[in-house]
Amino acid sequence: MNASSDPDRVLRIRKYPNRRYYDSTRSRHLTLEGMYSAIRGGYDVEVTDSETGRDITSRVLAQILIEFSPAKLTVFPPALFHRLLRSEDARARDVALVPATLAERPRPGSDSGSKRPRR
Repeated sequence: MNASSDPDRVLRIRKYPNRRYYDSTRSRHLTLEGMYSAIRGGYDVEVTDSETGRDITSRVLAQILIEFSPAKLTVFPPALFHRLLRSEDARARDVALVPATLAERPRPGSDSGSKRPRR
């Protein structure tokens, strides 16, 4: 069972302007490192901006990934990042649904991939 199917394993967190996070599920303040530990422990998080009520979960998860597990970013091909950065915000979700073949393409300058033998 994953956390998203169990409401008891979802932490609802609010981010305040002073960059503090408050876990309203467990009534306590939380750091990014605390969220990372909770996620590693099987919890899902839902993060909202306290002023706007806007869902900022993806942004916070990306920040956690960058700060605490940067090596995992290598699972995404650089082409995906380029496409996301070049896309309009409204189309970013479509851009993220990149065909699997894009992820399998060799990176420029790498020795992987099929090369034709010279004749």
